[in-house]
Amino acid sequence: EQKVLKFFLTEPQTELFNPQFFDKQELFRWLANDRMLRSNLPNTAIWGPLEVFTHYVRHYDKVYIKPSRGKAGQGIMQVSKKSDQYHLTYVTGQGDTLRQFRTKERQHLYRKINSLVKGQPYLIQQGIPLCRYQGRPFDCRLLVQKNRNGRWSVTGFGIRVAGAKSITTHVPRGGRIGNPDRIFPHVFGARAQFVYEQATNLALNVAKGIERQSGMQLGEISIDLGIDRHQNMWLFEANAKPMKFDEPRIRKRSLERVIDYATYLFERRNEVG
Repeated sequence: EQKVLKFFLTEPQTELFNPQFFDKQELFRWLANDRMLRSNLPNTAIWGPLEVFTHYVRHYDKVYIKPSRGKAGQGIMQVSKKSDQYHLTYVTGQGDTLRQFRTKERQHLYRKINSLVKGQPYLIQQGIPLCRYQGRPFDCRLLVQKNRNGRWSVTGFGIRVAGAKSITTHVPRGGRIGNPDRIFPHVFGARAQFVYEQATNLALNVAKGIERQSGMQLGEISIDLGIDRHQNMWLFEANAKPMKFDEPRIRKRSLERVIDYATYLFERRNEVG
């Protein structure tokens, strides 16, 4: 697969879009450089010094430690403080089994997280108090793709509701699928349509911003957005190699859009030729 990719990258007759995964550290640097998007980013730093960790756990009720190259919730850790103890919750293996570590000592916690990080590149990030549906936090997954005219458009909008004891909303980690047409009116009432349009507009601006900052040719991006209790929008993740959406309708439309954009590139090349 990598050999084929390298061949097409060096082949002048081939237009290749989405040539590589996003590294989270690089992604957040791009977004922080974009004045339209930086206010939608949770405070985020590269995992490393004790002083940075101390700052985050002092200032935020919850903190997340995320691998720079992780996917589907792999390797994510959550730190919260309850009474006089720090609680570390983390996922192990491929399933949704959670492990707990508790301590009163911040340095003990820091050492424990370092033992799990194992020298790999990680980020530390402010936890956002998300809106809840039926008592459980949820976030939004949007698939943004270029259409037959080469313009960014929203292909699909899904909801992921956290599991009963889950620290993420990822389906492989215990989360479940939700429909915004049902959940948004329940949560936001008369403002449901407004919040929906805010989310789709932000997703489109994120796609444009990433393409602008990265200099890559992109044709599709999946974007994870959170909405807090004050209806502020937060950008958690963007993926250049979107996983298949569980919703069959979105999956079908996503394949059609890939063909549409490829056709657009082909026809544009012929016109230029």
